[in-house]
Amino acid sequence: MCVFKTDRLAGGYIRSAMATLRVRIRIGEHELEAEGPPEDVNAQVLTFLRLLGRDDLVGLKPSAAASISVPRRHEEDVRKLTSVAGRTVSLNASSGSVGEDVLLLLLGQLQLLGNAAVAGNEIMEGLRASGHRIPRADHILKRHAGTGHIVVTGKRRRRRYRLTTDGLERASNIARRLASLSPQARSE
Repeated sequence: MCVFKTDRLAGGYIRSAMATLRVRIRIGEHELEAEGPPEDVNAQVLTFLRLLGRDDLVGLKPSAAASISVPRRHEEDVRKLTSVAGRTVSLNASSGSVGEDVLLLLLGQLQLLGNAAVAGNEIMEGLRASGHRIPRADHILKRHAGTGHIVVTGKRRRRRYRLTTDGLERASNIARRLASLSPQARSE
């Protein structure tokens, strides 16, 4: 967010930009909301991480390239386990757990379509195409958000779901395990 301050100078207006940063972090049951100049917000985030005992993250500098790039670990495992039809990613092999299948669908959306923020209806379409007959997936997604595997943004129909680093690791492990067990993966 950028706030513009307007000053009157010699009959004209000058716009000076004062950068205001707004951050909301949720790790399990702990949450931080901070707003203000970037230096102040950064200090609040570092204090928050120290209070949670995450001193390993305090020294890290954020990288713009790291946040933009799509992780490509185990992409061939994901390709073997999923199929894509338009904007729908479905599973060829089930893990036996709807919760794990949701993580695999989110991983497939991220790696195959480049869609990091997945809508609930895209998840439901993927589950239905994969053979799961459940009326709603929000209770499963809420449980994953509570464990820190996904982050939920938006409200109501604009709600989007994104894998966290822990969720990405868990989904990658599930994909690796299923790809090694899947007959389709063995035939290739």
